[in-house]
Amino acid sequence: MDIDVVEVASGVWQARSTHVSWVLVVEGDEVTLVDTGYPGDRDRVIASLSQIGRSPADVAAVVLTHAHPDHLGSAEYFRTTVGKPVLVHELEVDNATGARIEQVSIPTLLKMVWRPDVFVWAMDVIRLKAAKVERLGSVQTFQVGALDIPGRPVPVHTPGHTSGHCAMHLPERGVLLAGDALMTEHAVAHTTGPQLLPGFFNHDNAQARESLDLLAELPADVVVPGHGPVFRGTPALAVQAALAASPAPSAPGTERISYGAVVPLPPTEAFAFVSDPGNWHLFFDSVRSAEADADWGDVGGHARMTNAMLGRTIESELELTVWDPPREFRYTARQPGRPDLDNRRVFVPLPDGTRLQGTTESQPRGGLAGLTDQMLGQALQRMYDKAMAKLPQVATGHSGRPSQ
Repeated sequence: MDIDVVEVASGVWQARSTHVSWVLVVEGDEVTLVDTGYPGDRDRVIASLSQIGRSPADVAAVVLTHAHPDHLGSAEYFRTTVGKPVLVHELEVDNATGARIEQVSIPTLLKMVWRPDVFVWAMDVIRLKAAKVERLGSVQTFQVGALDIPGRPVPVHTPGHTSGHCAMHLPERGVLLAGDALMTEHAVAHTTGPQLLPGFFNHDNAQARESLDLLAELPADVVVPGHGPVFRGTPALAVQAALAASPAPSAPGTERISYGAVVPLPPTEAFAFVSDPGNWHLFFDSVRSAEADADWGDVGGHARMTNAMLGRTIESELELTVWDPPREFRYTARQPGRPDLDNRRVFVPLPDGTRLQGTTESQPRGGLAGLTDQMLGQALQRMYDKAMAKLPQVATGHSGRPSQ
C-alpha cells in the first residue's frame, strides 16, 4: 500500500499518502489522529495505525486542522462507526458540516486544467474522492488552550486557507503540525521546501500570508505540513522560507515563475556562488556565455548574458538592483524588443545548508507577441527547474573555487 509512516519526533508519526498526510500522536495506548486524508485514503489511515501497533479503537479523538476533503476524508467514519469525537475550530464548523463550504471551485480548476501538473493532480483527486466526501453530522469545537486529548495539542488559529484553519503545536514534543498553513511539496508546485499553497487553494491568500507570523515564534524543532515531507528546523526558518518562496501578489497582468533548491553550503558561500554570473553556465545548460563587470557586487552593477531558448539566441543586459548579502539579490534582465524580466534570489539559512528561492516576473505583451512571451516563460520555467536540480551538486563541487 502506497503509504509512508515515519516517526518525526517521540510519539509523533507522519503518515504520507500520494497527495496528503495525516499525523498520529501517541500517548500510552491512545492516539490523537490529526486529519484523515481523502475519502479514498481510509484503508491507508487504518493501515498507518496498524503500522505503529494501534487500531481505530485506540483513537481517542480526531482533530481537523481544517475541513477540506483531503483532510476531512474519514472523520465522519471515525465519529459514527468508531464512535470517536471530532474537533474543529468554531469558525470551521460550517465548512466541516457543509453549511458553507470554503474550497477551490470546479470552474476555477477547469480554467487551469490545461496545465499538465494540474490535470494529473485532478485525475488523482477524482480517484481518491471516489467515495463521496462525508461532511460531519455533528462536531465538537475548541477555541484556545491545550486540548485534553493525547499529546495535548495547542491549536493556533491561522485563518486564510480556510476561515477556521488551525495549526497544532505540540510544545512538549518540539513539533508544529502546520496543516495547510504551509507545505513543502505539492503536485501543482514547481518547487519543494516550505511555501504557501498556490493561491487558488486559499480562501483568503493575503490572510494566509499574514497568519504565518503567528507560527514564527513557536518553539519547535520539526514542522510537519499537510502536504510534503517534514521540515527539520524551527517554525521561524520554515516561515522565512515560505514567505521567500511565496512572494506577495504582483501588479495585475504580471506573469511569475518560481523555483528553488536546497544548497548544502552556509548562506555566505551559497550567496557568493549563485550571485556570480560567471558561475551560471555551470547549472544553466542553455547559457552559452556569461560575462560580468567587476562592479557586479555594487547596486547598479551590470552583466551580460547570451543564451539559447526555443531555437533563438537571446542577448540580455543585466542590471543589479538589490545587493544584500547573504540574504538576497535582485536584477533586471533587459532584452531588446521583449518585456523586462525582474529576478529575485532569496537565501534562507537551514540547519543543513541554505534554501535558495527564486522568482522571475514579467509583463507579457498583448496579441500574438504575448503568446510568444508566454511560450518563452514556459521555456524559462523548464530551464530553471533543470538548473535547480543541478545546483546543489554543482555548488558543492565548486565551492571556494574561482568562477569559470
